[in-house]
Amino acid sequence: MKYSLENIEKYAKYLNEKLSFPFIGYYSIDNGMFGKERVEIQIQGMIEIKSRQGLKCICKIPGNSTLKIPLHLIEIGKTDINMETINHFKNWYFKNHKKK
Repeated sequence: MKYSLENIEKYAKYLNEKLSFPFIGYYSIDNGMFGKERVEIQIQGMIEIKSRQGLKCICKIPGNSTLKIPLHLIEIGKTDINMETINHFKNWYFKNHKKK
């Protein structure tokens, strides 16, 4: 299945049905001159984005901030029930997504 807006919409629908929200993940936040910090986030849901960025998740980060983070940039714990499904999406995304 090639990367296209139509296929990303199909994948979004599949993931919304398959994943168990909310769940915990990790994301690297840029701290300027101090480098990156890996923070725990709570993935609350997914939104479909019609762009080359793929799918974004609605995530709560420490301090009660909410961000929209691309799913392919989120790390999932090895024991999370969503890990296999998310890794399948990430493999498909990186294999088929071409930056322009």
